[in-house]
Amino acid sequence: MRAAGLIFRYILLLWVVSRTTAALADNIAESIHCKGGSIYFAAHPADILFYQTPDFYHDLYVFKCTTVVLFTSSGVGGYGTPLDSIEQGFENAVASMAGKPIDGTAWDQTNMTMRTRSIVSRSLKDLPNVQIIYLRLPGGMPDGQAYPGNKGGTLSQLYTQQVQNTTSSDNNNIYTLFFLNELLSSIMSERQANDICVLDYRAALPEPNETGCEHADHSVSARLVLEAMRYGRYRANIRGYAGNIMHEFNPSFQEGTVDYAAKAEALFHYAAFDEHMCNTREQCLSNASERPTNSTAHGDDPDFVAEWLVREYYVH
Repeated sequence: MRAAGLIFRYILLLWVVSRTTAALADNIAESIHCKGGSIYFAAHPADILFYQTPDFYHDLYVFKCTTVVLFTSSGVGGYGTPLDSIEQGFENAVASMAGKPIDGTAWDQTNMTMRTRSIVSRSLKDLPNVQIIYLRLPGGMPDGQAYPGNKGGTLSQLYTQQVQNTTSSDNNNIYTLFFLNELLSSIMSERQANDICVLDYRAALPEPNETGCEHADHSVSARLVLEAMRYGRYRANIRGYAGNIMHEFNPSFQEGTVDYAAKAEALFHYAAFDEHMCNTREQCLSNASERPTNSTAHGDDPDFVAEWLVREYYVH
């Protein structure tokens, strides 16, 4: 009887393990809704709006298969605003550019799983070709170091191997550099996009306490994508976008254009949910006029929004 009981318990354990494994099986292929088009990789949600729009808007306008992969859900300033608020603001911005309702009913959520990690993915209900994947890695200060409230290592510290792993901002996943590389490679391989859009991959990584540099999260996110492409031997057109330095260049389009209207409307939908952002054109211009003469785009994002509203530049 005892032997029979042990056998039964062993079979039951195998069944539970098999069910759990099945529930957590990799489902990246099933989570992808379309192929071709573009993938936009960005360190923070606002980066898409600051640096990669109006290109992002153009892709939505012609109904391209358009995927956004966000490394962190950090807001402008990097701290203080809850993750859910930042993501809702970004989703409202995307919905506005796609011409869809700006409310909590516009998006469907699924979980993308890989190696037992569960990653949030949301798609527009009426336009499933528009998809956002939230990795929710912890963002850092402009020089890559952790904010005082950070519980673990930052994205930059993971990349530079100052830490061996880090926990997602929602505490649901543990990331290693190897897993992140696998994940990015798998997403690109399954998604088969024609264009891979990243931030400034040529900018140097900042030294601790360095000022006047590109945000470490920008450079790191771009480099991680390019390394994952090499790892997976994936080929596509690569578009790199200038980041903070863009405010030093001349405007690339003007107020009064369709591109400006779409970018400004989307950005202000986002700003309603990010406490560090200017909420109107007038407020953004006021921030620009009042910034100190030695202010740089290093941790002073709200001061430069007025310039970024009329600019988009590529990295060559």
